[in-house]
Amino acid sequence: MNLKAISWNLHHRTVEITKDQADYLISRKPDVVILEEVGREQARVLEQAFARAGLSFETALSGARKARGPHALGVAIAARFPMTPQRPQLRVPNWRERILICRLKMPQGSLYVTGAYVPPGTSNGWAKVKVLEALYDFVFNLPRGASIIAGDLNTPQAERSDGGVVTWAQRIDRRGRVKNRAYRDGHSSGRWDRAERGILQGLPALGYRDVFRSKHGYAKRAFSWRVGRQAAGPSRRYDHVFASEELATKSCEYLNLARPRTLSDHAPIEAVFEWRPRRGGR
Repeated sequence: MNLKAISWNLHHRTVEITKDQADYLISRKPDVVILEEVGREQARVLEQAFARAGLSFETALSGARKARGPHALGVAIAARFPMTPQRPQLRVPNWRERILICRLKMPQGSLYVTGAYVPPGTSNGWAKVKVLEALYDFVFNLPRGASIIAGDLNTPQAERSDGGVVTWAQRIDRRGRVKNRAYRDGHSSGRWDRAERGILQGLPALGYRDVFRSKHGYAKRAFSWRVGRQAAGPSRRYDHVFASEELATKSCEYLNLARPRTLSDHAPIEAVFEWRPRRGGR
């Protein structure tokens, strides 16, 4: 059985644009959709649109307090299969709208889908580190079996062709040399670096592969977000999909097309899997 999953940061657009975003997503005929930067008004529009297309819908906002600012935006998941949200306790309760896991009842068995929207460090400081650490703990304790983790992780700063990454605890000088920051916001930058690497390199150590890189390698340049609107602006691969080995990758691409660019400042990432269950789980 093939399974198509799309992850997209919607950039908290107006209700009218949210309708266009939903139409675009539905046109891709996904089985699973993971969305970030979703507000309450947008969630209502998305739920109605997905229901008409036969997809169930859950959002982390439903269990979070009403708030303004960064806490008003969260994660949502839609799926073509029966879906049950899982609500474990997080050690960053003030940011619980940023992580959502749902258990999907599939013909082959259970599929766990985790959506994450990590706050940027430039505007939220060490909250980014705490959410990354919580996400790692969250995934570490997931039931064994088929699983997808996806979302806007706001990392890395850069990738190397040899597979190395540059985190936001580091800096790149004018000669392209990477140096560790002695401090980050008045604190040692070591914890910040470990938190970003805990996801980028820690998830593969737990048996989850970076789906895009496992398919294309590190020689292929890719990005999902660009600073400003200029083509020459710095670009980042902030949006990711990780998957367990039960889900063999058939394709994985960033949809850097004209239409998505008019709807959000992030590109969707779309992956198609073939379910290949392993005896005894992962």
